[in-house]
Amino acid sequence: MDDLHRYNQAKATPSPHSVKGSPGSYMSPLFSNSPIRERLFRRYFLSQAVSWCGTSMAPIAVSFAAIDTGDSLGGLGLVLAARAVATLLFVVVGGVIADSRSKVKLLQVCCLTAGLTQCVAAWLLYTALATVYSLAVLEFINGAAAALMMPATQSIIPELVAMKRRNAANALLQQVRATLGVIGPVVAGVLVTAWGTPACLAVNGMCWLFAMMLLFGIKTDAVAALEPPVQALLEGWRYFIRVPWLRAVVASFTLLNALIALGTTTIGPWVIGEELSRSSWGFARSFQAIGLLAGSLIAARVFWSRPLYRSMIMCVCQALPFLVIGYAPTAAPLLYLAFFAAGTSIAFQSLAWKNVMQADIPQHLLSRVFAIDMLGSLVAVPVGQVLAAPLMNHLGLETTELMCFLLAAAGLFLCVLEPSLRRR
Repeated sequence: MDDLHRYNQAKATPSPHSVKGSPGSYMSPLFSNSPIRERLFRRYFLSQAVSWCGTSMAPIAVSFAAIDTGDSLGGLGLVLAARAVATLLFVVVGGVIADSRSKVKLLQVCCLTAGLTQCVAAWLLYTALATVYSLAVLEFINGAAAALMMPATQSIIPELVAMKRRNAANALLQQVRATLGVIGPVVAGVLVTAWGTPACLAVNGMCWLFAMMLLFGIKTDAVAALEPPVQALLEGWRYFIRVPWLRAVVASFTLLNALIALGTTTIGPWVIGEELSRSSWGFARSFQAIGLLAGSLIAARVFWSRPLYRSMIMCVCQALPFLVIGYAPTAAPLLYLAFFAAGTSIAFQSLAWKNVMQADIPQHLLSRVFAIDMLGSLVAVPVGQVLAAPLMNHLGLETTELMCFLLAAAGLFLCVLEPSLRRR
């Protein structure tokens, strides 16, 4: 009851660090107390918007680059797994660097590295020199750069925006990211279909390089705080294992994300590209982004009791693409609807998760617990990507996708049985 009382108090008095903020600040950040008025944030916002344009195209471009190179589902899984492994290895390192070095310089180096790797991949494909293994190496480096900058993209906001505009800044970034997530996959699908995969990868790389240049005008006076990294992580881990609802949610997403990596991210473009078209897969991912944007706008205005518990029930929608890919891969409307529903459930769960975490977890432990959450959620993703080809070859498409759906539903069901989660 103490935790529930504390959470209710947090809802009544929004935290200045909350991404959600008030409905007004979330829904209309451009017109009320706009952070765009602050020069440093304006440049950062433009840089992030440009980098997100490229990032939203990357999954489509990389997937079809691997397919074009090796014509093998196993090769696609290897390339995707290389990036996922890099994320797992370097995201915590990025948090340590961001706390001890200039965040702006870290972002610039990472943008430069990500841009160059994608441009090199485009050149290798254009000259027919690319192999599955060279793409895997490049995507590992690209994934490492993206992982290193993840903590800095969140922790730099207080250095750029005044407290009174911080909620609006976070809301604006989230809404624009969702909007660009709608456009990017469509553009990627069109580029791949019309001009080939190298063109799409080249545009992705140029976006990263332009984002790096936009960061040159940003200077902050923040003093880095040094902390023993191993000791800090151990303290966060000890807290994490003592909280049952944290363990339940992270465990369920460890399973769910691995299944999505297997049945959707890896098998999906292979099957849909053959049964419909490559651009159809791009449209499907765009419908997921539309659902994410729509869900974010709705969730900002809907205040309900036990938001995390209810949003975890909604997460079963993220398993719907399994059924469509497995049993109706040529039904484009069903495919788009399934991805839209998945995106909507992601939006509700993400907002509820952040709000409950910020309300219930001590502030001095929050970033470390978020890091553990990210690691736990992603640790099994490479396993799903690598197992996609052998499972589909052994079990067949329909059985593999049905297995993914049933396991995802079972994991979410066990999660919501946790008593402490049902109060949140």
